Amino acid sequence: MSTLIDAPVDALDRLDTSAREPLLQIENLSIGTPTTTLVNEVSLEVGRGEIVGIVGESGSGKTLTCRAVLGLLPGTTAVTHGRITLGSQDLASFTARQWLGVRGRRVGAVFQDPASYLNPSLTIGHQIAEVLTHTADVERKEIRDRSIELLHSVGLKDSDRVLRQHPFELSGGMLQRALLAVAIAGGPELLIADEATTALDVTVQAEVLDLLERLRAEKNMSILLVSHDLALVAERTDRVAVFSEGRKVEEGPTKDIVARPQHPYTKELIGQARTVVRRHDLPAREGDDAVLDVRKINVSLGRGKKRHDILHEVDLRVRPGEIVGLIGETGSGKTTLARTVLGLARPSAGEIGVGGAEVSGLKGRRRRAWRRTGAVQYIFQDPLRALDPDLTAGESIGEPLVIAGADDIATRVRDVLDAVKLDHSLAERKPAELSGGQRQRICVARALITNPSLLICDEPASALDATNRNHILALLDELRRTRDIGILLISHDLGTLEGLADRIAVLYRGRVVETGPTSELFAAPTHPYTQRLLASTPNLEGILA
Repeated sequence: MSTLIDAPVDALDRLDTSAREPLLQIENLSIGTPTTTLVNEVSLEVGRGEIVGIVGESGSGKTLTCRAVLGLLPGTTAVTHGRITLGSQDLASFTARQWLGVRGRRVGAVFQDPASYLNPSLTIGHQIAEVLTHTADVERKEIRDRSIELLHSVGLKDSDRVLRQHPFELSGGMLQRALLAVAIAGGPELLIADEATTALDVTVQAEVLDLLERLRAEKNMSILLVSHDLALVAERTDRVAVFSEGRKVEEGPTKDIVARPQHPYTKELIGQARTVVRRHDLPAREGDDAVLDVRKINVSLGRGKKRHDILHEVDLRVRPGEIVGLIGETGSGKTTLARTVLGLARPSAGEIGVGGAEVSGLKGRRRRAWRRTGAVQYIFQDPLRALDPDLTAGESIGEPLVIAGADDIATRVRDVLDAVKLDHSLAERKPAELSGGQRQRICVARALITNPSLLICDEPASALDATNRNHILALLDELRRTRDIGILLISHDLGTLEGLADRIAVLYRGRVVETGPTSELFAAPTHPYTQRLLASTPNLEGILA
């Protein structure tokens, strides 16, 4: 099957956007609640066939601006001033019925959390068919073939199976690609991609971004690419706008902005993007018992003809105070390995030792008792979804101690807040009242409350802007030094692992295909997949070469 994703992107000529016809015009846009201004006098233009980037930290107004273009502002938030024009249509005056002719047909959107935008009760095929039925000129008998082509074009090779699956049956990266297929099904003139590749490994990220560039080239589609990853935006956009505290502080051709930033905030943002958190090398220690010792683990799902092997003879070792990076593409088995270590998935073969104790053979009451010790703790990618919205930060942190019947919980909560460098007053706030960086520190504090010997950090900084990402990574490095905690750091960002991990294990199709000291792996990768990972990683310095 020939699809958009098959053609080499290097063969595409950059479109000349110097004389572009405007498609989207945002003029003096202000957005707010009855008491607060959230976006202040923002103006931005996207020409036909142009890719425009928006960068900025969390809370800078990026997503609210995009939602205004879609008529999807949350709650009591509303446009208080300004105009949004799509072609010749003034969107600000649209009724709910008129918006139905815009979303999907003229404007498509892909947001960061695909699980929130796909219906969990409908198959992926049903949701793509819905869009094709209402927005595209596709006959009913052609819907299935067109749906398979769309899924294949966004990198989901087993398209026939994915069509029959529900969102909860897909990994995060597969969900994001499925949502992209839904977004482009109606052939929109403008695609808003708001952190659309955050959850993807770098090879799939590159494929998806290549696809977006082909859509731009072949269909003259305009793209608004929103991200906190400045290197990614710099590689893929014609122009970039920098947002800070609800205002657009700078805009211009991408290379000019990166090479010669004018505004102090832009300079700071570029500095943060170029900053790599460097680990503090620890003295070599021989003979340490591993806090995690995975030996020849196999994990399978299903039975009989439906049996599907996930992990194959995986070996992995983490020592006290060591950070071991685990990298691999979506579906490689990273999260399955983490779940198996936690006892949430059963190995079909092999052994797992945690802190010198064999845990892979524990069952029933003995396994539950081991879990309650808190020897292993997990830090998730999305701190907002990881925290109970109805509990205060202090209640979430202290909850494991409440379950264990511990004493002096308040004092221990204050101690871990100090450890993650948060003010004690934040313990009284609920997750919605905290910033993204603060929420992730609360998750780290909750993990520390049981004094674990091992932290499993699953993409702990990928959802954060550069400043907060660096703060969280520096915190993890400090914790492993001061508390002698072993850390398994799961990431699709080789740049993160390059600076922080002592060793890296590369997981590909359920197998560890390469492992070794970080410096050696970067200097001379031996496996073709590792080489492809390195080649696909966005590089801000390369933009200026």
